[in-house]
Amino acid sequence: EFRRVLFRSVNFELRRYEDAAADYARLLALDPEAKFARGNLVLARAYACDWSRREVDMKTLSAAIRAGKPVLQPHGGTLILSSADEQLQAARIWVREQCPPAPSPVWKGERYRHDRIRVAYVSADFHEHATAYLMAGLFEHHDWGRFETIGVSFGPDDGSPMRARLKSAFDRFTDVRDTHDAEIAALLRRMEVDI
Repeated sequence: EFRRVLFRSVNFELRRYEDAAADYARLLALDPEAKFARGNLVLARAYACDWSRREVDMKTLSAAIRAGKPVLQPHGGTLILSSADEQLQAARIWVREQCPPAPSPVWKGERYRHDRIRVAYVSADFHEHATAYLMAGLFEHHDWGRFETIGVSFGPDDGSPMRARLKSAFDRFTDVRDTHDAEIAALLRRMEVDI
């Protein structure tokens, strides 16, 4: 299906931004309301340094965002919108469209009673990664008398010394690489994670 393919333009992923802009323009000619295509078009033009329609593009995006239309993904918004309010509104619209509420929430307001507050850190970066270097000291210096820490990793296990260091920094460490998001949420619920 043309619309589905262009939602993630191959040309955009290949950094052929002029071609990606043409892809999104064709899609919008066929379906002017195609979700997120308008923002992808403006973003592709910006990456291609095509400023010829910039003023009109930005007015069109702003009007669509004010109208609550799904025209721009959050990351693209941070790159091309100058208004923090518009960035927030675009992100809210994206969440509304892409992340509908679960029909049955995992957490129903229960409060847990533990000797220590259970804090879970869920990350793809528990391996040889810049974020791991930035965060390792934080994990290692929690107040162990007040907090029980849990590392939940959905990133790679590279077998590195950093991975071993991070695993030892937590009271518990769980690898959930091959686990669906809903299952991870249920796992956190079963662990009675407070934060």
